[in-house]
Amino acid sequence: MLRIYNFLFFSPPILVFIGIFVSIGAPVKADSTETKFMLRDFKVHDILMKQFPKMDANETIKTAVAVVLGSQSKNFIITKAGIPAGTLNRDPIIMAFTKNGENKFVYNFMDQNLVFPDGNSPLENSF
Repeated sequence: MLRIYNFLFFSPPILVFIGIFVSIGAPVKADSTETKFMLRDFKVHDILMKQFPKMDANETIKTAVAVVLGSQSKNFIITKAGIPAGTLNRDPIIMAFTKNGENKFVYNFMDQNLVFPDGNSPLENSF
């Protein structure tokens, strides 16, 4: 134990920081490498959900709350004319209901930043 204290207090500070960086970074890199190794034989389409709850962008928050209460899902695809336009999480629906009332439309609160992954790309690349 005394050797550790001597090292910490009597060695150049840069060596201490390098030692801390290596001891923290090595397990993280090992976990990342192990995960990529396990995912190497899978494609993105292997893990995508096939059935997911949808609601129209022109629905009211009141309707969205009813959908949330009738479902165990936390995330919903918001569509316009049947085409995905955004996503909405359960928590923002509840916050919109409590702050803005039940007559506002879902499209006011949806996240419009959609990501469309290539289903045939390797899962380890998307990870």
